[in-house]
Amino acid sequence: MREGLYSGKYLEMIYKFGVEDGFNMIEKRVKEGNIVNASELFSYIELLGMPFFYYHLSFVKSKITLIVKDLIQLVQEVSEEQLRVIKREKLDQVFFYLEALLSRIYTLKGRNEIMMKVKMQIALSLLNSELLERRIQGIRIISELCKISRQIPRSNSLNNLLPAQKIVEEIFGKRSHIQLIQRSSELLAYLMSNSNLTETELNVIWDCCGRDEQFKVEVYKVITEVIEFLPGKVVGFIIEKYIRSKEYMDQDIVLLLELSKRLSSVQLSLRALAIEIIWKVILGKLGAPTKKIYDRAVEVFSLLIASPKLFNENIMGDYFAKILNMIETVFSYYY
Repeated sequence: MREGLYSGKYLEMIYKFGVEDGFNMIEKRVKEGNIVNASELFSYIELLGMPFFYYHLSFVKSKITLIVKDLIQLVQEVSEEQLRVIKREKLDQVFFYLEALLSRIYTLKGRNEIMMKVKMQIALSLLNSELLERRIQGIRIISELCKISRQIPRSNSLNNLLPAQKIVEEIFGKRSHIQLIQRSSELLAYLMSNSNLTETELNVIWDCCGRDEQFKVEVYKVITEVIEFLPGKVVGFIIEKYIRSKEYMDQDIVLLLELSKRLSSVQLSLRALAIEIIWKVILGKLGAPTKKIYDRAVEVFSLLIASPKLFNENIMGDYFAKILNMIETVFSYYY
């Protein structure tokens, strides 16, 4: 709070505001729906929230609680157009004072649930904006909510508030933007760890890679960041998509290595597919690789084939036999 907030002068100002019917005026404006725009609405939240610590409990019950409940309803109805003029710092301040007011009314759990609902509604409106700056603000709020929810054991409060398909479409679909993808790791980590991604959403994410090389690189970076949260079915989905690919980049080879590490011991068939893809890249069966891709493929293949933790002896033996056969063929050609 601001310097001097605890001074007698400040308390005197609050008292005078109440005596002059200030609280009743705000209540009337809120009740009758006469609030002009989001700026006015947010100003009332700040005005009521600043002295939240000084309100007497009886005043909280008789006055503040009723006003705050109406304010929450109005905040959730704020349009994307109205939010355009609200700066990020202002919105953060509004969230702070709204939570401060709720702390005098609800339990910690109740307060968190209400704030989560309010923030999600605002975030979805921002994400739907035509302005990139606002859309970034929306994904930032969603990311914060996802991060907080993941840190709370057995918390599923966000599940009913998070429209996974809509958000994934906004970030990775036709309206996608590099800067949105770069900020999506917390969202994907939450969705992956809660198994909230369907094949429809996975296809949207994967199709985003096909837009151009820059999109592909950024999507791969995000997948790598959240790879520890990827369930086996998602890893399998990606590897099977690779089978149908016709072109490979350096990042493809690295991601195949990381995905192979995530597969459990009962998913050896998928691991075998991953190494088979890399083997074909080395042999040039999936198009002539550049030297950089070839060198990366050889490096990753060597790491995989030399790791007994990743592959059983039969698979390793098969590839060692293939390598020896190739060496013999080369020697027989020259000698």
